[in-house]
Amino acid sequence: MNILLFTTIYPGAEAFGIPSDTKTVHYFAKEWKKQGHHVEVIYLYQNAIKKIRPQNLKEIFYSAENVYVYEGISVHLFRYQLLVPHAIELQTFQMRDFQIKVEACIEKIGFDADLTVVHFPMSFIGFDYHRISNRAKFATLHNSDLQGLGKFSIDTSQKYMEQFNYFGCRNKQIRKEFYRKFGINSELIYSGISSELLAEPAFIQKKASTKKEIVKIVFSGNLIPLKNVDILINAISKVNFVYDLEIVGSGSEEAKLVSLVRKLGIGEHIHFRGRVSRKESVRYIKDADIFAMVSSPETFGLVYLEAMAQGCIVVGSKNEGIDGVIKDGCNGYLVEPRDIDALVSILESIYSLDVSDKQKIIFNAYNTALSMTDGQMAESYLNIVRKGNG
Repeated sequence: MNILLFTTIYPGAEAFGIPSDTKTVHYFAKEWKKQGHHVEVIYLYQNAIKKIRPQNLKEIFYSAENVYVYEGISVHLFRYQLLVPHAIELQTFQMRDFQIKVEACIEKIGFDADLTVVHFPMSFIGFDYHRISNRAKFATLHNSDLQGLGKFSIDTSQKYMEQFNYFGCRNKQIRKEFYRKFGINSELIYSGISSELLAEPAFIQKKASTKKEIVKIVFSGNLIPLKNVDILINAISKVNFVYDLEIVGSGSEEAKLVSLVRKLGIGEHIHFRGRVSRKESVRYIKDADIFAMVSSPETFGLVYLEAMAQGCIVVGSKNEGIDGVIKDGCNGYLVEPRDIDALVSILESIYSLDVSDKQKIIFNAYNTALSMTDGQMAESYLNIVRKGNG
C-alpha cells in the first residue's frame, strides 16, 4: 500500500532550524514501512507568530520544499509563518501556495497514494485532498483540533470533513466532542510502545510479589504547568507511608517545584533528576513501584504504557488521554487531575494492597502493554480502512 501522511509534527528537521519534537506520528510511519508499505510524509511546519524572526519573513508568502530522510522515511518539509496569534491554520493565500507545492511534489515523485492519512487535520483546513488522490482518506484528530473545531463555523468544518472516508481520534474525550459537533462516528487511534520496552515476565512476577518498606514513586515528563507535578508533590507530602519520589525531567516549573519541596520540608524524599536519556528514564521507571502523572490536558501519554510495561502501578488522570486504556481499579488508577485529597487516597490504597490484589493490577497492566506495541497499533490503524473497504 502507498500511504501519504500529512502532519504538523515530525522529528528529524533540526538541520532546517526546527527543534526536535515528539515522534508519535513517526512511529506509525516507521511501523507501516516495516510492514512493507511505502510511506511518504508531507510535513507542514508552522512557525508560531511569537517566534517570528526576520529570517522567517521569506516564508510568509511561500515555502520551498525541503526533503530529508528520517529512519528510512522520506519527509517533504514545507515551512510557513503563522500570522495570527494562537492560530493553528494558514491564511488562505498561504494554503493556496501550499496546495500548489504539494501537488507539484506528488507529481515530481510520481506517488500514487492508496491511502492519505492526515494528522492534525484542522491545521490543513482549506486543503483539497481530492486534487492529489481520489482514494481513501483518513483524518486523525488531536487535542489541538478541538480548538479548530470551535473556531470555524460548522458549515466550513463540515464541508472540509466531507473529504474524508475515515476518522480517528487520539482519545475518548476528543471522540466525544467530535461526535457532539458533527454526529460522526470515529475510531480511537492509540499509540503503542516499542516491544523492546516490555520487561521480562519473570521480572514482572518478582516485582508483583514483593512488598517494600520504602515505596518508590516516579514521575517522568516535562516540568510544565499542565503536568500538575505540584499536585503530586503536595499529595506525596500527606501520605502515611515511607516513600522516595524520583522526578525525571526538566522545564519551566522546575524552580517552583524545588521551592515547594523545600517549603513542605520533604527534600530528603524527593529527587530531581533533570532531563535524562530515554534509556535512563526507563531505568528509573523500572525501579519504581508506582508511576504517577496527573496531567491535564493530555492527548495520550506513551510514558503510561512504558510504566505498565515495567511492572509499575500507574496513576493517571480521569477524562484525559489515558482514560480508556487505564481502567480504574483494574489495570491502574484514575483521579481528577487537581484533586490532592483523591490522589492521597489512591496512593495510600495502592500501598495497602495485599499481594494478590497487587499482582492482579500489575499483570493486567502488563497485559495491556503487551497488546499495545507500536506494531500492533499501526496495524490496527490500517485495519480500519481494510474493514471499510471490505
